[in-house]
This record gives sequence, structure tokens and C-alpha cells, in this order.
Amino acid sequence: MKIDRAFISGVDGDQAKRALLGQLVGSAHALGLATIAVGVETSREFYVCRDLGCDHVQGFLLGRPAAGPLAEASEIAESLSRNDRRRPAPARQRLFELIERIAPLPLEAPKAKLLEYFGNLAAPPVVPVVDRAGVPRGLIRERHLKPFVYSRYGTEILRNRSFGNTLKDFVIPCPVCDIGTPLERVIELFAEAADSDGVIIVEGGEYVGFLSSQSLVRLLHEHRLATAVDQNPLTRLPGNNAITAQVETLVADAERDHVLIYLDFDNFKPFNDYFGFRQGDRAILMFSEQLKVQAAALGGFAGHIGGDDFFLSCSGLTPDRVRERLVAFLNRFRSDAESLYDVETRERGWFEAKDREGRLRRYPLLRVSAVMVPLLAGAARPGLETLVELIAVHKTAAKAAPDNLFLVAG
Repeated sequence: MKIDRAFISGVDGDQAKRALLGQLVGSAHALGLATIAVGVETSREFYVCRDLGCDHVQGFLLGRPAAGPLAEASEIAESLSRNDRRRPAPARQRLFELIERIAPLPLEAPKAKLLEYFGNLAAPPVVPVVDRAGVPRGLIRERHLKPFVYSRYGTEILRNRSFGNTLKDFVIPCPVCDIGTPLERVIELFAEAADSDGVIIVEGGEYVGFLSSQSLVRLLHEHRLATAVDQNPLTRLPGNNAITAQVETLVADAERDHVLIYLDFDNFKPFNDYFGFRQGDRAILMFSEQLKVQAAALGGFAGHIGGDDFFLSCSGLTPDRVRERLVAFLNRFRSDAESLYDVETRERGWFEAKDREGRLRRYPLLRVSAVMVPLLAGAARPGLETLVELIAVHKTAAKAAPDNLFLVAG
């Protein structure tokens, strides 16, 4: 299935396009169809197509139109994949460990070959089938042969060439993923395909191995366990380990614009002390739910550092555009948080509580401040410790700003 350039152009910065492309690729793979992304012109578009499971790409990034195959096109694609430093190595290594290197059968093989293959007691219950170019066409299940094996003349029919002597009649669709596809996407594709035995893994469109349903269930369990361990128990947002991994990934991806955002409640401790921890938890939960929606709208990542400190990141958008969206988000939360107070406090616009020294002070209603750190494409990237220092230095400036936001100069 060829996917038009209208779906590909700018997909790295358009969350709606990315979601639509993922659905197209998933639907094609569920039907056993390979996909070709047309009009790939930048490495960023290439990486998104690869991450979403596109089997092939074509476009000016790889070469101009030509009458025959371009050897340098595959070399460019291999170089892009080899130099892609965005994925954590342990996740990809785990995928390599679980792939079963099942020898595939050629699509043009005679049907009698199946009797020989599944006659081996050590054979797996399924066998991948590839065409002459090594491209997977689907699977054949051992159980689909039982009506022939156990019927009176079934084996003779399989050996009889006049009834069609290739494997095509037995091939069923199977989801296909590139070996570079993130684990989360592999699991999603498996979950989307009804009655699937697993996922066929390819590299450069050619068959590499097979991930069985048992291996994928194990991956899913490991993924959920790792997520639960690091997840904040109140907000269910990813914790510090996931946030650190996300920052390191974005710092390594120097070809796109990214924005890292630190968010912190103003005067949360007096609010929590005066109104009680239950009301404090309500405020945290209200903000975290709105933050999740904001992250989804930006195609970004939201995390909970701890207490009243949060993290947000997004990619492919200019800092000015992110700032515009972020100011609107902070203002909306400030307005919604007024529901946490009684009518008198809302109308007054402040409440009185003791400070750290035990003295009574007036505090304004809840609001959240943010420090934005842009990571511009092609520019030098600071390390994790430097980023933490930048945020710490500018927290006070963010709280003092009229819009409660400070943008660190790029």
C-alpha cells in the first residue's frame, strides 16, 4: 500500500498526521500488506515513518527519480538507521533477545513441503512465508493442516500438483514491524491485530525473525512492570527514571527542535497546610489530568517529578508556538483551580496562612509557574546536569513573570 506524500510531509511536527499514519500502517499490516511512504524528504520524516512501522520509503532524501534501482538509496537508509541514537539501547537489545529466528518457507514452495516442515516434532506451530525478494507475505499455521492430515485422502491432495502446488492457499496475514520499531509500537500493533500469532520482524523490508505471542505478552508484562515501578502513585504519571530517559533521548536527537518544560506550583505548601492534604491532592490531580491532555495535544511527554513539580516536553514545534499554548494552559488551570476555594476566598483573591517561620501571611490563589528550555536543531545541547541548573536558576524569574513563564534563551 502506497501512502501519499500528503500524509508524510511534515509528519514529524504534526501529531494528527502522525496518528493517522500510524493507523494506516497498522491497518495495512493487519491485512498482511507492506507499506511504502511516499515523498520522504527529511531525516525527521524518515525516522517517524520508521518508528510507525512503514516497510519502505521513497523520496528525495534517498534519491531523485531514476529508471532503475539506486544502490546509494539503500546505503543512505542504512546510514540513517545506524546513526539513529534516539532509542534506548536496552529496549532494542531486549527485542533482539526475544526474536525467534524461524527459517521461513518460500511462497512458491510446493504444499507437500508443509508436511515435511511440521512433521518435525521440534517445529514451531507457525512458519513465516516470504516471496522471492525475502519480503514476508504472512504465516501458515500448523493447525490449518489438520483437516488434510487427518482426512482419508488429505495428504495425497497436498501432494497433488493439479490442485495448486504453492503455499498461497494457506498463508494468513500477520502484523509486520521493522527491527528498529520501538517496543511500545510493536506491542500496539500486536494488540490491534485480532487473533494474531505474533509479529513478523523485518529489516529493510526483508524477513529477519518472528516474535511469538508468548514473547510479546512477556514484553508487555515487563513494560507494564517497569512503568508501574517508576509511576507516581497519585497521578499515575511517569516518574524520574522515565523523565531522565526522555530528556536524554531528546538531547541526543539534534536534528529536531525540542522544548523541555519544568512546572512548579506557587505557594503550594501553605495551601496544603491550611486547606488540608485532601484538598492538596485534588489540586495535584486536577493539574496532572490537564497536563496529560496538554501533552497529548502537543504530541509530547508528561511526567511527575514529585510533590508539586512536573515535567513536560514536546518536539517539532517552535518555542514561540509552545509558549503560546503553555500560557493558555497555565491560565486555564489558574481559573479552574478557583473551584478548590470557598466563595468568600475566591472573591477576596487570597487566603491567610502561616509561613515557615510561623507568621501569618496572605497568599494568592493557586497558580503554576514554568521554565521553558528550548533545544534547537543543529545547536549545541547541554547535558542533564546543566539543564537542571538552568531550571533552578530561573525558577524565581518564572514565578515573578506576569504570565508565570520564563523562556531560557537558546
